[in-house]
Amino acid sequence: MVAVLGLCGLTVTAFGAWVIAKHRESGKVGTSDAAGLWQEGKDLREFLVSRIDAQAADIAGLQREVRDLKLEVAGLRSELKER
Repeated sequence: MVAVLGLCGLTVTAFGAWVIAKHRESGKVGTSDAAGLWQEGKDLREFLVSRIDAQAADIAGLQREVRDLKLEVAGLRSELKER
């Protein structure tokens, strides 16, 4: 009976120590889970910024193309009016 109570006490103590240690490390960037999540977030932000830059360049090119086509259409319209 004493051995069973001692084993229960030891189990509760070990579990309590584990919970306290886990609580102290939770939310800190130094923990492996948090560090991994921070790195994934950083990588995702860098990827998204590069995509935004690439799409901004694409948009600028398309805007130039639209401007050129509008000028071409205006020229063609004036030619049709002259006929």
